[in-house]
Order: sequence, then structure tokens, then C-alpha cells
Amino acid sequence: MPSCFRQCNILEATSQHRQIKLLNKLLDGFDGKLTSSKWALIAKCSPDTALRDITDLVERGALVKSDAGGRSTSYELQGPINNT
Repeated sequence: MPSCFRQCNILEATSQHRQIKLLNKLLDGFDGKLTSSKWALIAKCSPDTALRDITDLVERGALVKSDAGGRSTSYELQGPINNT
């Protein structure tokens, strides 16, 4: 059974298959911290494309940026959202 992000509203509007692939990888367990350079290696895309993918997912609310900045910037899945 595919990971739950395939059914998530955030990705219904996403046409980038590499974003879905990598979010599923995060859901299935990802060792270490996700950085744009790791994203580029896994997705086999340029670092600029990786950063655009990540920025898009941050804007959509799927990922959050870590507190560290600069070369230490990493990203993680957004926690559950309470709609109470």
C-alpha cells in the first residue's frame, strides 16, 4: 500500500513526481537530516531544482525548515495539524 502522502490534499495539486517520491521516503523513515543537497542526490536533479521543490513543499505546509540556517539548513515533515 502506498504511503499516505499519495492521498494527502497537499500533494493532489503537486505535479512533481520527485516530490511525492521523496515525501514517501521521509514517511517511510529517513536516516539523518534532509538537506537540499541530499534531496538533489536522491532525486537525481540539480541543487537548484531540489531547493525549488523543497521551497514549494514548505509553502504548501508539507515540510518545515529547521531552526539552523545557512549550510546547516535542514527540513522535516510537518507535524499533525489540529483543526479544533
